[in-house]
Amino acid sequence: MPFQTIFSQYITTTCWAAILLFFSSTALYPQQNEVCFTFDDFPYVQIDRYPTKAIHAKLTGFISTLKKYDIKPAAFINEVKLFRNGRIADPKRVELVKLWVDAGFDLGNHGYKHVDLSSHTVEEFKADVLQGEKIFLPMIKGKQKYFRLPELEVGNTPEIKSEVEKFLAENDYIIAPVSMSAVEFLFAFAYSKAYYAKNEKFKKKISEDYITYLAEFLSIIDEQTQLLFKRNIKHIMLFHMNELNIDTIEELISFFKGKNYKFISLDEALTDSVYSLPNTFAGKAGLGILSQIAVLKKVGGKPAFNFDRIKIPEYIIELASSDSYDFPYKND
Repeated sequence: MPFQTIFSQYITTTCWAAILLFFSSTALYPQQNEVCFTFDDFPYVQIDRYPTKAIHAKLTGFISTLKKYDIKPAAFINEVKLFRNGRIADPKRVELVKLWVDAGFDLGNHGYKHVDLSSHTVEEFKADVLQGEKIFLPMIKGKQKYFRLPELEVGNTPEIKSEVEKFLAENDYIIAPVSMSAVEFLFAFAYSKAYYAKNEKFKKKISEDYITYLAEFLSIIDEQTQLLFKRNIKHIMLFHMNELNIDTIEELISFFKGKNYKFISLDEALTDSVYSLPNTFAGKAGLGILSQIAVLKKVGGKPAFNFDRIKIPEYIIELASSDSYDFPYKND
């Protein structure tokens, strides 16, 4: 047999072997998921409830854990939290911002007082954006300016949405969208009360139930993503800077790793074409990007978009619905 024929058959056989190996490998190893962790209401949701020294210690440990696992988070600041009585910025609170920036993490604007677009005018919103960049902006030294819309509200009408987007672009902001937005706040309210009451039993119980809830939540997110895009996307997860997420950060990281997630930066996440799709969604509802696109595609009624199917423990709802910080459960 001529050498050319033998060589051609060898190449063909080798190519088919490589193709078969590729498909068998992808079957054995599921496609990697990617996520950016983002934290709203920086530097701390309950900043007036605890001494700044205690928050400094918690934030230091939190940052250390994020760096240990090479997490590339972004946080979004409400600068009103840096002031006492709304007048003078507290240097000790400003130091909390410096801790985050010095760690090399992204820091964006979340509005000075978290002014949302459903209950405020566009002019009030604009003023809040500009007031909310006076302290952190010089610290980030020319890095990309990100803005996280309070309550994720894009504007009640297409005209308001367009005006807001134009204003933010003119001020060099990129809107930081969200693809994963759970009812984390319910668990956080409950945990905060257990934390304040020093109830170790319920702190543990709430954090465990939180992870259980997230497992169901992620399965729905996966259904949504595949239904809308037929592929994995680079996700952006919304958390808040509170006791729950700070105390459980190692468990959260381990949980996402167990679901085959790679941790990426906000800049990396935004390279996904999902975030640049034409999006005309407007309205009072503060929805993540998946739900916005689902509404536009008129698939919002599908079971995959029904979050009521995730059962929240009754005690979580009970604790979260009360404004009182009295904790009704014993620590035994």
